[in-house]
Amino acid sequence: MSEEKKTDLSPIPSQTRGLAELDSGQSSSFSRRGLDFLVKRKIHADSELVYRKSDGSSKTITYREVAGWFRDAESGKPRAQYNLGVMYFKGVGVRQNYEEACKWFQRAAEQGSAPGQGFLGIMCENGLGTPRDLPAAAQWYRQAAEQGNEAAQFNLGRIYLNGKGVPRDPAEGAQWFRQAAEQGNDEAQNHLGVLHENGDGVPLDYAEAVKWYRKAARQGNTAAHFNLGDLYESGKGVRKNLAEAVRWYRRSAQQGLDLAQYKLGTLYYAGEGVRQDSQKALKWLCLAAEQGFDKAQQFLSATDGRFRPNEKEFYFKGQFFWEQKDYEESVRWFRKAAMQGYPPAQRRMGILCDCGEGVPRDSEQAVKWFRQAAEQGHAEAQYDLGLMHFLGEGTRLDFDAALAWFAKAAERNVSGAQLFLGVLYENGKGTGRDPVLAAEFYRQAAEQGDGVAQSLLAKMYYHGRGVERSFEKAIHWLGKAAEQGNDVAQYNLGRMYLNGDGVDQDLGEAMKRFRQSAEQGNDYAQYHLGKQFYLGKGVCQNYGTAIHWVRKAAERGNDMAQNLLGVMCEKGQGTPRNYEEAVQWYRRAAEQGNRKAQDNLGMMYFVGKGVPQNYEEAAKWYRKATVKSQSESPDELGLKSIAGNGEAEDSRKVVNWLLKTAGKGSSLAQNRLGLVYERGDGVPRDDSKCVHWYRLSAEQGNDAAQFNLGRMYLQGTGLPRSDENAFEWFLKAAEQGNNAAQNMLGEMYRKGEGVSQNHAEAFRWYRKAAEQGVDAAQFQLGQMYKNGTGVEKNVAEAARWFRRAAELGNLPAIGSLKKISQSAQL
Repeated sequence: MSEEKKTDLSPIPSQTRGLAELDSGQSSSFSRRGLDFLVKRKIHADSELVYRKSDGSSKTITYREVAGWFRDAESGKPRAQYNLGVMYFKGVGVRQNYEEACKWFQRAAEQGSAPGQGFLGIMCENGLGTPRDLPAAAQWYRQAAEQGNEAAQFNLGRIYLNGKGVPRDPAEGAQWFRQAAEQGNDEAQNHLGVLHENGDGVPLDYAEAVKWYRKAARQGNTAAHFNLGDLYESGKGVRKNLAEAVRWYRRSAQQGLDLAQYKLGTLYYAGEGVRQDSQKALKWLCLAAEQGFDKAQQFLSATDGRFRPNEKEFYFKGQFFWEQKDYEESVRWFRKAAMQGYPPAQRRMGILCDCGEGVPRDSEQAVKWFRQAAEQGHAEAQYDLGLMHFLGEGTRLDFDAALAWFAKAAERNVSGAQLFLGVLYENGKGTGRDPVLAAEFYRQAAEQGDGVAQSLLAKMYYHGRGVERSFEKAIHWLGKAAEQGNDVAQYNLGRMYLNGDGVDQDLGEAMKRFRQSAEQGNDYAQYHLGKQFYLGKGVCQNYGTAIHWVRKAAERGNDMAQNLLGVMCEKGQGTPRNYEEAVQWYRRAAEQGNRKAQDNLGMMYFVGKGVPQNYEEAAKWYRKATVKSQSESPDELGLKSIAGNGEAEDSRKVVNWLLKTAGKGSSLAQNRLGLVYERGDGVPRDDSKCVHWYRLSAEQGNDAAQFNLGRMYLQGTGLPRSDENAFEWFLKAAEQGNNAAQNMLGEMYRKGEGVSQNHAEAFRWYRKAAEQGVDAAQFQLGQMYKNGTGVEKNVAEAARWFRRAAELGNLPAIGSLKKISQSAQL
């Protein structure tokens, strides 16, 4: 039974249970045993009334006895008042009158009659004889339920489950269902089974679900018959037994349940649990269709007149229901076809398991399905299996196996396989590095329209790697990729037109391409588009339009845009002059290492604009701006000398110079000396000395040293391993804008190492690192957007970050980007 059907806990309508469905669609049922009075037939002149008592026995009464009820009711006897209410409700011996029925139920209820209270709840819930009042219904149900009335206990459980008249509380609902179920109420027993099967308000427990379904089924409950059949079919809580499933489905179908009729028909059609019988299949499917059951009608319309199934027909059924967006039913038929060895169905099941569409995500199961199809020669499945090995998803990371499967699929002209053969040959994974062969495979895929291959081939031509350098051909393939909406290709194309690389400089065309990319959210394109409007190059100068695009890029973390936005806020260009906001944007860019922003922020502190004047803070930011990069520091040049000639004498000179400089307190020299001892460059490797120098530098606030010290704690090198200490040092470095540390914080928050797991914090730090160009962080950011982890799921944004990381050569990002496009095709 589907999750949707299991969640809808309305009982199957019957002559007593259908009363409350007039208005709400939810059954305010009362059990057969819960009524003191159920009329079997209406009276005629001089006839007697026949009613069924609570114990199920029948009794005949005369008009005289009924008249006595009226007298007793008028005199205030609650049982008689309740009985009169039932007579007016059913229209037995009197004209049916809900208002009059409600009046007598009210009188009985106010005197504490549990049946009267329960029936008054039904009247209030459905607006029969009184305005609809769900809170009042809940109140009356509770009063009756607390007196042990099983029907009211069931109804109270139902409204707690559905949140009608009371806040939704499935746990409270389950308690009332249990009380009613233990008194033998079959609807409560069935509902309690549903709750245990779904783990709603109670622990998920299939065995407990089976127990309660069986109790209800013994009393003839139609829904319980079906639910038991469903568990036997799926093997949940019981050993899987299709024959037993058929037996329970048949009982439910014979009672008229359309869903059971449909399931029974499809089992006869497929020959599962029963001998294949097209006539019986047609009979049950038609019965369900005649009741208006959509699936049965759709099934019949999608089946040819012969009504003789095979694996291709099962696969066609799966496709049909997928197009109808009935994913559960679709998976059912895809699985049947796959189990019969049909390769397209096996591949489809692999894709569904891999993407988590229609089934729980299960990469290992996906690999099994892909392998079954691939070993039968299905080319697309061979590519899929290669991709799973390439990414290490559902199986171990294995570039050799990936290469072998990609090669098989590429021989059959699968463009994705050609693309990834190019990736493997370009990066020397699973084979020797061969840029010429890589370019050739990229070309094969690109000529089939693969956008990623087109972009990568353009890069090969731009740099002259594996092919003769050609800006013209780079532009050609970038144009092809851009036509497919690749925002990175659009941006790169804009840059080439802006710089006149391979074409005559064309600022108008550059602006067109920047705008295409910017409108897809590419922050580099947004920045360049805004900058052109700011400078008035290729367009009329327009500060208003400039600040619009620059702000978009700045809000996405682009440090160049943040600095320019600070300038515009400081000067009042396109926005009112605002020194405080200027400082805010300068700081955000400066913390990412933007030297212009560091210089601008230093100036704001120096003159006291937007911040209190502070010469020390100004000097700090000026110093950061002065040291252009770590590679330009004197100690880095010393390390380059070591690497340059490798002579021992030169190495000793560099180490001595670093020791002298570090001893004078230079944090840069101290950090570099730590690196020398860690690598053993010119000195014997010494982890304890390495840690010593990293610590001295880190304690002076050097972010690179703080990161390195955190790394040593994480690895347990030179000191005892401590994830907590590693986290502390990474945090110090990350707060100074160190992108490697920011990425590590993302990792630690994601995995819960050294800190409590927190996906939202992981996302925050990954984003900071990603915005500074760390491809690993960009990939993880894409993963989080794809899976909705730590952030709202957004496949388009995931693709954007995968594309950004792929452009930087991140191999998993290339694979994930292709997977997203494959999932979108579903």
